Amino acid sequence: MNITESWGDLFYVGLNGIEVLDAQGQVIPIQISGSRTIITATPRDMNSIPGHGSDHRTLDKLFDGVNDTSDDKHMWLIPFNKGEQHTIEIDFGCQKAISAIRFFNYNKSFEDALRGTRQVIIKVDGKLVSPRKGVTLRKSSGNVPHGLSQGQLIRLPYREGWSTQ
Repeated sequence: MNITESWGDLFYVGLNGIEVLDAQGQVIPIQISGSRTIITATPRDMNSIPGHGSDHRTLDKLFDGVNDTSDDKHMWLIPFNKGEQHTIEIDFGCQKAISAIRFFNYNKSFEDALRGTRQVIIKVDGKLVSPRKGVTLRKSSGNVPHGLSQGQLIRLPYREGWSTQ
């Protein structure tokens, strides 16, 4: 996945969580440590910036299962520079059938929702499964409505919005 645009923040972009769904629509468990799955991100997190060595908004938070929250201890945030690559790569270590990805956008507060991911390009095994421009993710509200998940399901390959170009 390559994040190409935030909802307006010029310096940071983030997400609350990611869930990858198998062919039956079930969430594939992803653990950062102790599994064959390898997760990489560039930049990895805020701690990749000199002077930010103890920021808790780290890569593992994307997969901690606490997604409908405004608690930034369960969020991932990276420095954002428009036009550069901001990637997340998941290597399951074996072949998996993937039907969809559920994104939970950055939701710390109303103002910080501008740090959410607006546009993401998705590839599977190096093949584009989203339009070249990417898929637009909804902006978070900045609060957590009781009983309402803010996850956005993107079915793969993404066909909504495809054009002949």
